[in-house]
Amino acid sequence: DVKVMDIVPNSTAARVGQIAVGDRLLSVNGKPVTGLSQAQIATELAASGPPKLLLSRPSRARGYSAPAPAAAAAASASATTELSATGLPPLSGPQEEYEVTLERNPGETFGLRLIGQQGEDIRVLEVVPNSAAARVGKIAAGDKLLSVNGKAVNGFSQAQIASELAANGPPKLLLSGPPRARSSSEVKVRLVRQPGKSYGLKLRSQVGASTVVSELVPGTVAATCGQIKEGDTLLAVNGINLTNKSHEEIINILSSKNEADLVLRRDGPAQTQQQQQPALPQPASQPAQAGLQTVKVHLERSAGQ
Repeated sequence: DVKVMDIVPNSTAARVGQIAVGDRLLSVNGKPVTGLSQAQIATELAASGPPKLLLSRPSRARGYSAPAPAAAAAASASATTELSATGLPPLSGPQEEYEVTLERNPGETFGLRLIGQQGEDIRVLEVVPNSAAARVGKIAAGDKLLSVNGKAVNGFSQAQIASELAANGPPKLLLSGPPRARSSSEVKVRLVRQPGKSYGLKLRSQVGASTVVSELVPGTVAATCGQIKEGDTLLAVNGINLTNKSHEEIINILSSKNEADLVLRRDGPAQTQQQQQPALPQPASQPAQAGLQTVKVHLERSAGQ
């Protein structure tokens, strides 16, 4: 038998959170490991692409702390669990798109750790505390990255995404994630412009949907007033409710005067709920015989790890 003797802290196997010391390795990438040497197993693990492991462990034996059983597993002494890479929850249910702009301080990283190979979904593995990504207050682990600076990342490699993020100017990201409860506040702003000048508001809007500030043009009254942020939702201009107004109508309302009283809504940080993973059994010193629980694991490691 090939068994797990140790899990190195902070490694890919540790981040998955589903492998336990004492688990028996059954196959790597669909190939049974019975009869393979340690060197042959290591070669298979290092082959192209994240390796897919099939392991087994004693299930609900005396001396084990069994996980909370799912309905299907409760009826059987063995169960199969498919786990996503690095333990992120699978993408399911309704997804909500949102835009952010990452503005970092000199010498600071963006603070966004991504995972996913070329041709796969690119997802947020971690938001580093006190970073540009954390300050935005909207990004959560598990969210899917859709585009950077208007360029869809589907088919991009990690290196291409990193290059796009580091291009001139703060990168604009489009992501999606499950709908989250957000605190919101109303912001009222008066803008006064010089005749012939622009307010400096770039908007993204659709009939029946929200009108969102997508960009503040540098040097304009919208940018220098310090009260408007990209991502704010524009609700009304000069007392006119913008609900069900077309983009052209909204622009005409803004352009009709050199003074604009704006009412905006600003969403606060997302209130995320951590996905609770069921506790996995830890082997006792002398476990009794029992059925086996089969666990499939997809390991995806960072470059150089």
